[in-house]
Amino acid sequence: RAVRALPDDPEPRNNLAWLLLTQSRDLGKAERLAEEAVALAQDPAIKAACENTLASVRAARAAKSGG
Repeated sequence: RAVRALPDDPEPRNNLAWLLLTQSRDLGKAERLAEEAVALAQDPAIKAACENTLASVRAARAAKSGG
């Protein structure tokens, strides 16, 4: 709901991406959300957090696929 309610706010996307990652659920969706969060983030600290989430999701996807 927060993602829809706050379409220009990267934090709900980042938080949902992290939640999906930590629960090992739908890493493809987690990656899309993290990419959107990075694109939306303007504050350097928030952008860094979003980039960290994105890197973590990508690492998890690579590990899961054996790459």
